[in-house]
Amino acid sequence: MYLARDIMTKAVVAISRQTTASDAIRILLENNISGAPVVDDDGTVIGIISEFKLMSAVFDPGTKQTSITQIMSTDVIYVTEFTGIDEVARIFQTHRIRRVPVLRNRKVVGVVSRPDLLRFMQEDNFEACARLLKASQLVRQRL
Repeated sequence: MYLARDIMTKAVVAISRQTTASDAIRILLENNISGAPVVDDDGTVIGIISEFKLMSAVFDPGTKQTSITQIMSTDVIYVTEFTGIDEVARIFQTHRIRRVPVLRNRKVVGVVSRPDLLRFMQEDNFEACARLLKASQLVRQRL
């Protein structure tokens, strides 16, 4: 079985809790990513910031200098390095999210995004793709 560690991006762009909304927008754009984990001074994940959440900063000039902690999502859905990719796919579909941080002892060691999963599926991983397809069909049946 393939695990999150097999497909995760290891070079993670994390955003400090002291970052402003304006700086977070710049960081996401410079790194061509749609979201990132927010970490405290120890590197512990405390939230997730996304383009969607940052849209408020675009339309309300007063929020551009607001701390990212006022805008981020604090209900972090995460996986470990040993989470199966079929479970990662289920999480993406069930929660309708684009990325999930991979944590070890509450610290980010990677991120799995939908494009990471799609790249894996595009390669000749037929057995894993069949399991993912079955998992996604089960999720759709429940919705």
